[in-house]
Amino acid sequence: MKLPTLKSCQLRGKRVFVRADLNVPLINGTIEQDFRLRSILPTINYIMEQGGKVILATHIGRPSAVGRAHLYDQALSTKNLCPWFTTQGFTIDYEADLVAAHHKSKQHFNHILLLENLRFYNSERESNVNFAEILSYLGDIYVNDSFALSHRNDTSITLLAQEFDDTHRCIGLLMEKEITELTKLRDNKTDDLVILIGGNKIKDKIPMIGHFMDPKRHPNLKAICLGGGIGLAFLKALGYEIGQSAIDAETLTLAQKILTLAGENKRPLILPLDHRVALHGSQDLMIVDVSHKIPEHGTCVDIGPRTLQAFTDELSKAKIIFNNGTMGIYEQSACRLGTCGILGAIAQAPGYSIVGGGNTTSAVYACSLQDKIDFLSTGGGAMLAFIGCHDPEKDLPAFAALAR
Repeated sequence: MKLPTLKSCQLRGKRVFVRADLNVPLINGTIEQDFRLRSILPTINYIMEQGGKVILATHIGRPSAVGRAHLYDQALSTKNLCPWFTTQGFTIDYEADLVAAHHKSKQHFNHILLLENLRFYNSERESNVNFAEILSYLGDIYVNDSFALSHRNDTSITLLAQEFDDTHRCIGLLMEKEITELTKLRDNKTDDLVILIGGNKIKDKIPMIGHFMDPKRHPNLKAICLGGGIGLAFLKALGYEIGQSAIDAETLTLAQKILTLAGENKRPLILPLDHRVALHGSQDLMIVDVSHKIPEHGTCVDIGPRTLQAFTDELSKAKIIFNNGTMGIYEQSACRLGTCGILGAIAQAPGYSIVGGGNTTSAVYACSLQDKIDFLSTGGGAMLAFIGCHDPEKDLPAFAALAR
């Protein structure tokens, strides 16, 4: 893959438009978790060290602006990010007006210029050429450092990049690191590999699962462990009772297809052996073996101890470990034993660990393991798309826009 990198650009005296992904969780204007903010710091620091002016652009959340050209929502304003940058030692200038931002982009090169939430403009989500042109006036060089949006067609991700010539557009240091780390996983053919997949949204994960199902791509795959909602879908496809845990028809069909593919390719799928089950009307959780019938009024909220042990045993076989998705409802402390147990086992395993996905990253922080994972990806859907696609430069819009 030949994407131009930040270090290939001449930055001194240049205004550098950095499209970042600073979509951090905010509660009453306060940052709940700063993982994505910290991830962008190497790029910001490098640009400033090289004498460039950082113009920082991002989105936060999904503001609704149906039928309106512009929508302001204080709860989703990038102004809420300013105190964090100040605590990191930066001088930051926030500007909501793009005309005023154009003037400020030429001043105070030792300051960061932070633009307002780009999704306050409908044009950001409409692939609007005029909006791309307006944004391009703010910078001399375009840097895409928002790996998590690589699979999106937002104006600032695709059309804006095309407003700059080949020598004035590139990927940032975070994007470069994401590509390097995930390529190790995607293209690995020699190291023993263990995959742990949880959460829901099996449809979104089908290309990735299909990638690992190919024995020619990953001849040394030791196991694919399936937990959470996806694990339940596979159990249901095999005829097990899963109580009130809801699995729709499309998900069930996809699970059946993967089971068939795994059998044909002799891929080792490891499914849950037991679950923690919440019974309707009770505050207590009970552990139920999958060989027994889960009560009709019970809901599976976490994997059980036998499953945790079985998945942990597989981890000892791996030189590379990849985890996407949680094992249960990790947001509730009583239901995160499986998720934290798996993440803790990954952290302690001898293999190189790669963990990613929005909920999975949040779970890593909830379990206080963020400093014990070898690589924590900022990507969710983009990470799945990168691993599952055949040609990132062709299949991922952000890469196609940047490729020389």
